[in-house]
Amino acid sequence: MELLISIVVLAVIFDFINGFHDSANSIATIVSTRVLTPLQAVVWAAFFNFVAFFIFKDHKVAEAIGKGVVDAKVLNLLVIIGGLSGAILWNLITWWWGIPSSSSHALVGGLVGAALLKAGTGAIITAGITKILIFIIVAPILGILTAFTIAILVLHICKNLPSAKVDKYFRRLQLVSSALFSIGHGGNDAQKSMGVIWIALIIFYSQTPISGLSEKSAGLSSQQREVFDQISKVKQDKHYHEYPDNAQLALAKIDDKVLSGKIDHLDTQSLAALPLVDVTNKKHYTALDLVKFAAKNKQKNVLATASMQTFYTDFINTKCIENVGMPTWAALFCYFAMGLGTMFGGWRIVKTMGQKVAQLKPFEGFCAETGGAVTLFATEALGIPTSTTHTITGCIMGAGMTKRLSAVRWGIAGNIILAWIVTIPAAAAMGGFTYYILQLFIKA
Repeated sequence: MELLISIVVLAVIFDFINGFHDSANSIATIVSTRVLTPLQAVVWAAFFNFVAFFIFKDHKVAEAIGKGVVDAKVLNLLVIIGGLSGAILWNLITWWWGIPSSSSHALVGGLVGAALLKAGTGAIITAGITKILIFIIVAPILGILTAFTIAILVLHICKNLPSAKVDKYFRRLQLVSSALFSIGHGGNDAQKSMGVIWIALIIFYSQTPISGLSEKSAGLSSQQREVFDQISKVKQDKHYHEYPDNAQLALAKIDDKVLSGKIDHLDTQSLAALPLVDVTNKKHYTALDLVKFAAKNKQKNVLATASMQTFYTDFINTKCIENVGMPTWAALFCYFAMGLGTMFGGWRIVKTMGQKVAQLKPFEGFCAETGGAVTLFATEALGIPTSTTHTITGCIMGAGMTKRLSAVRWGIAGNIILAWIVTIPAAAAMGGFTYYILQLFIKA
């Protein structure tokens, strides 16, 4: 349990650091166009980072990180701690140097490095990693094209308006575009830490040793012990690790509730109060649903007597459960930490993003932020973990290109791209090294 708590704390710390490391993503353009002061901008961005909590309820990006990067079944909690620590270390280094590297890719790199050291290439989910690597290239290109297209349309619509009036309008509109981008940023990046917590919960619940649980079960009532013994048999079955992740998680949750005394008898009231899984926050299932489905009658003791292996597998397959729902507390913590981190800002990176890549006017800032918001909302809907840093950098370049290609300072942009390329392997090395040191002293 101590390791699980440590992961939750580290995930929140990562989101906080992600917030101030990536604050430039939300505020660089609105600060460089002087629509808001840096202090006003970070408060504005932080507020809308947190607003994303109330908008994005499907958690598709969290699911992609939780299920699509490393295989939880062959890992342990120390691997997650090592990966998170490597990502945090790389974020701090690049923040100090003022390099707008991707916090998202630092997290992926840290997890991959630690997982490789623990279990080799078999721990890596190739399809998920491939998708993330492809979007290292695709995200900034999408940003460039989207922002450039929006900028061309704006120039065409406003071509007969006085420049002073255009400037006045877009200074106001940039508040809207900045808010939209901050919502996209919060919705995309906070979910990545939520995904890490999801991995940790799966590992914790599915790999809890039966022997350790048995020692805690000495004081159970006869009916509690029947439930506990049934679940123990399932977990000791050679096919247990072939079960869906959510089946393992739900069974372990029953263990936890029984052993903590929260289920002391198997009546319908106690079963109805035991939540098992939640499908994209839309449909909730309880142990009572499971029992009713399996037994097709209202006998109170069916959970103790029926075949857990048979009826739980049937329950999972028939209900078509796609994922274990993200705990609300985890989402709330991550979004809050992201917003709080953004409040602290990161002026070193703001200067690089907003002033050195390209000098922008308010209408160009609006186009860059709107292009970024469109890209992030689209990738979130598709469940693709995308770097907000890559996206907004591409959008700033696209908006700047409407003047002329030389308006973009390609040397600075090249240095940023180099940092992107280095991020995953560098964070992987740090994640692997951290895991190696930890496993020398801590037994997972």
